[in-house]
Amino acid sequence: MAIARINKEVVQMLRREIDDVLNRGEITSLAAKYDLVFKAGNAKFSDNTVTFTLDISTKTPSGEVNTKEAESFKKLATSYGLHPEQLGAKFEDAGRIFQITGLKPSASKYPVIVKCMNDGKIYRMSEVRVTAAFIGR
Repeated sequence: MAIARINKEVVQMLRREIDDVLNRGEITSLAAKYDLVFKAGNAKFSDNTVTFTLDISTKTPSGEVNTKEAESFKKLATSYGLHPEQLGAKFEDAGRIFQITGLKPSASKYPVIVKCMNDGKIYRMSEVRVTAAFIGR
């Protein structure tokens, strides 16, 4: 299948396929050798070209991936009324259980990144909403 024009859907498809390739073959042995995780990162594209970054992350002793969002949370949590040790903490909101996975400071309205434990989806929330969930705990 030849790709005549690059658009958002093509970039998303390519990212999935690149991630599949990164998770098998020689890259997998390189990742295993150094206990790293390889993933296609951000992409910039025009009608005819696309450029991906390659994200390479270390793992925690328990095997969790160290992401830039998790690092941001550890460094900046107190600026948002949160605590670094709340990274990974679970809380209930609107009848669902969420886990704090990171912080994206450039997202001023919804900077806290959470994972819904009910459906596995990633969401962003305001720091006010997240801190309110921990009041009285």
